[in-house]
Amino acid sequence: MTSKIYDCLVVGGGPAGLTAAATLVRLRRSAVVFDSKAYRNAGAHAMHMVPGFDHADPKDFRKIAREQLLSRYKTIEFQEGNVVSAAQVELGDDTGAAFELRDENGRTWRGKKVILATGSIDVMPEDIEGYKENWPHHIYQCPFCDGLEDSGHSVGILGFPSPMYQTYGFAGLRFDDRVIIFMNGDSPSDEPTFGALRTLEALGARVEKRRVRRIIDNGPGPANGISVELEGGEKVRCGMMFHHPRTVNRANNLFDQLGIERAPVNEAMEIGGEVALKDQFNQTSVKGIFAAGDTTTPYKSVAQAISSGNIAAVGACMTLAMEEGAKALAAKS
Repeated sequence: MTSKIYDCLVVGGGPAGLTAAATLVRLRRSAVVFDSKAYRNAGAHAMHMVPGFDHADPKDFRKIAREQLLSRYKTIEFQEGNVVSAAQVELGDDTGAAFELRDENGRTWRGKKVILATGSIDVMPEDIEGYKENWPHHIYQCPFCDGLEDSGHSVGILGFPSPMYQTYGFAGLRFDDRVIIFMNGDSPSDEPTFGALRTLEALGARVEKRRVRRIIDNGPGPANGISVELEGGEKVRCGMMFHHPRTVNRANNLFDQLGIERAPVNEAMEIGGEVALKDQFNQTSVKGIFAAGDTTTPYKSVAQAISSGNIAAVGACMTLAMEEGAKALAAKS
């Protein structure tokens, strides 16, 4: 165990964790970033909505960000590997409460604050053959991240469990006028969802009610796209498809150990379970622990992760400063 007490321990080396680190070092806060090298967008060919990195490979963004941090700042460190346990500890001096993290090799680190930027994992449907094989190069989860480059080719939408899926329809109709909503044997279960579906139909989207048997990869690019095989054997070709698979937090084990509250899960809408944020600076239900990135919101994108990483780190910095100020005042009284 290192004897050093860091100002902040950042768990996660993706966009949220890197941005948190880039914020902490600007106030000369000591921090260590734990990077498991597991990233939700590892299979994505490009990222968007980040000025200066438009259509860049996500791994290039991570590489450049890390290199810049290490070359410019002396208060940042990186550790590769998985954090497997986390606990709140008392240090027994004027530092007070802190947090201890342990990695898979038994090494431990202590810090005054923690930022959890641990990301999430997509849970692929098991009942549709070919889904995994077409994710994420033909099946996309965010129309702002992917889809524009495939414009001029037909758009499929898999399922319609909630009004939120209306976004896929609105976006799809910007890419092509041939939008097909594959209901996969289901029907809208409430009036808002039914109304959203009716709106898309009025705009020209086609609704296909039959069950999806399998999704066939016809080759690279939207010109080849996919074929959606329906019950009965008919195949419908699409240049791209949108679907939002259920996600789970990558570090639920750490959240459980720390007693961090999460948002309720809505199975019907396939959302929920993310970390519940308790203030405008992304502090969790456990004082001193902040969260950022995909693990905090159903809307998961690089741009969102960058923003929330900055917010969480500002929160950690301000909390540290206020605690230091309170101790200084107490010492003078």
